[in-house]
Amino acid sequence: MNPKETEVNFFLPLPPSNKNLDISPYKIFVVILLKEYLRKKSDDEELDETSDEKHLVPSSSYPAAYRRQFYMTLLKLSQISDMSFKDLYFFLSSGKYKVMDSHLKGFDTTISLLNKLGIEILFKLSKTMDLLITDTQTRNNSPIIHQSSVVGLYFRRILVYLDKMSFQELMDLQRNIITYYEKGMRALAFSNLQTPLDITDEVSLMKSKWSSKQAEIFIAQQSSLLENDESKALKPKELQKKIEEIVQTFNPLYSKAYFLSYLNNVRIRDLPNCIEALHRSFDRNIAKTATDDSQNQTNKSHFQYSLLNLAILHTMFEQNEEALKCLKECIMTAQESGDRVCLQLAQLWLCLLDKKNFQLSEKNIANKTEKTLVRSVSLNIQSLVKVAALSGYLPSKLFDVLIKSDMLNCQHSIVNLISNCIAERAALWTLYGKHEMASLCSQLLLNSNLKIMDKTYNGEGLCQAMCNVAMWHAYQGDFAVSGIILQQLKLKFPRYPVSKNWFLVDNFITSFHAIYNERWSDAAKACDNIYHIDKNLSILQRANINIARGNLYDALSFVDILLDEKNENLESYYRARAMVIQAMCIIDAIEENGSKVSSKSQSLLILNRASVFAREKYLDYEHSIISMHIGFVFLSMNMPNEALKAVKLKMEDILANGGIYDKGKVLFLFNQCLIAATNAKDKKIEKLKLLKDQFDLAISYFTKLECWRKVKAIYVYLAKLCNELGMTDERNHYSYKFRLLAEEHVNSSNENINIFY
Repeated sequence: MNPKETEVNFFLPLPPSNKNLDISPYKIFVVILLKEYLRKKSDDEELDETSDEKHLVPSSSYPAAYRRQFYMTLLKLSQISDMSFKDLYFFLSSGKYKVMDSHLKGFDTTISLLNKLGIEILFKLSKTMDLLITDTQTRNNSPIIHQSSVVGLYFRRILVYLDKMSFQELMDLQRNIITYYEKGMRALAFSNLQTPLDITDEVSLMKSKWSSKQAEIFIAQQSSLLENDESKALKPKELQKKIEEIVQTFNPLYSKAYFLSYLNNVRIRDLPNCIEALHRSFDRNIAKTATDDSQNQTNKSHFQYSLLNLAILHTMFEQNEEALKCLKECIMTAQESGDRVCLQLAQLWLCLLDKKNFQLSEKNIANKTEKTLVRSVSLNIQSLVKVAALSGYLPSKLFDVLIKSDMLNCQHSIVNLISNCIAERAALWTLYGKHEMASLCSQLLLNSNLKIMDKTYNGEGLCQAMCNVAMWHAYQGDFAVSGIILQQLKLKFPRYPVSKNWFLVDNFITSFHAIYNERWSDAAKACDNIYHIDKNLSILQRANINIARGNLYDALSFVDILLDEKNENLESYYRARAMVIQAMCIIDAIEENGSKVSSKSQSLLILNRASVFAREKYLDYEHSIISMHIGFVFLSMNMPNEALKAVKLKMEDILANGGIYDKGKVLFLFNQCLIAATNAKDKKIEKLKLLKDQFDLAISYFTKLECWRKVKAIYVYLAKLCNELGMTDERNHYSYKFRLLAEEHVNSSNENINIFY
């Protein structure tokens, strides 16, 4: 067999002609299962042909819990595609939807009489279904199955098709039922009945046979799962097989089936088949409405939404030029048809693509008179807030605008936008340096009861919240907890595009953890992985690796790439961090005349420009980090009092919102400044004793991070200081600590241990 023939073809074939829906043996067996459940218990377990079935009621021998379970089983059987008898028997005898042994035994007894009863069973079933739906002579004076219920509609359709069938068609159906049953029994004889069959994914072992309603339900369910909870959707290959079966059967479902194929191909990043499926989806939809001359306006809307979806597709594959062209065509088409909803959505994606030209318009926010515009207005608010935040807009204004988005989402129960809005609020707090508030928002979202029709929402907003919590634990040195969260993220969000969030966070945590541990190859590999998602972050981490290794000129070359004037898309956070690294790279550069004063002065100028830039963009935490580095420059210039003022200015913000790495650095620097600002020897000794606990706290922070170079730096400083102050015992103690640490961690370098990075 050619191996290529066994591969799944994600390029769907042209659809065949429409086929008439018929009654399958599987549907008849479902009716028999319900009939056996409702039939009165008699002393004889075989089918009582003489019993009056007019007053069928659920048997009192079944407990209430089982009755509820069976109704869910019946609903499931009416929605999934037709199965072979072997699969149906496994479904009923094991797993989540298992029926009671007495019920299953009665079902076996009834179907074993199919040959004996012949075509008579079809007439009896038709009469029974009619009585179940229409008879009111029951205990509650109402039909056993309501004709407007899901199961009632399912049986009514079967009843209508049975009534329309001729005698010859009934005979053919009877023969099919016998063949279906006999093949299933032979299959059961050769299979292990103890092997559980997982039907929760609705995967049949044979080629499925679909009715139109079953196909519509399947497409709607899988589309909803791909949007809200991808981990519960079918795997790409299995889903594509199901779509091919549906496409080869039904004409009316072409458009929806092809659009589901488009969503499925997006998961595996198959651009050619994504475009092909999207084209076919809208081609079939337009062809269906084009037969009616009175629906020309509808055709235009199909064209504009097809252009909008094509623009979104190009955006997902980072083809921004093609996406902008499609958006322009979409806007012109939407203007011709007067579709304000499409114009709002096009404006949203235009803001995301062209971040230079954005408008935080109160007119758009207030324009929510039509219910159809609510979602697009809320999306516009969230996208504009993101662009405005990166551009340095006033934070209080942005939070006020997000409250309006919250009100719209809660009033109309738009769960995915509620989740995204909370996640965006957490992102704003992170941008402005309030990490505790960001963590609080993320935990609020994770503990919220977000459900849609009893289905828990599991979308991108939750992924971002979990990523935020994972980052916060990593900053606090709890890498094991962070790893557990990331493992859950990989299970819950396995596919692109949502998966890029946890992939970026995972590699970023790996990179800075590897820098702390001096595992340079692991850090470089993580930077390579980051490059595919966030180029600027990858370059910034490369600069951090080189400055940690003491390769200051290499680090400076990476920073120059970021700060290049041609790099217009550099985010404000990255620019502030890059300027700090640039200042640290030149602080120890030796001039030709052997003086370092000019280099340190230049470093101070860069840090001052970075401080002004951070204040303009409201980057409070970055401003605090810059103040800490300014204090370090002053200390290296023998200006301890000025250094102490700079460190004390923003030290509280770092201790309140920073990770333990930054906390350890600022504590160490603050203690150095306090001791350096003390002139008398006796006062220095007294100050050192008072600050011992803070030095120990800084050491504990770096020890938790396994950042042994920083621990060595503190021991070296304390040993030298005690030697200068004549504290021999203390000097020997810290020297011994340094020696033990150097011997224990032989892979850790003893070079550049005083580099302030």
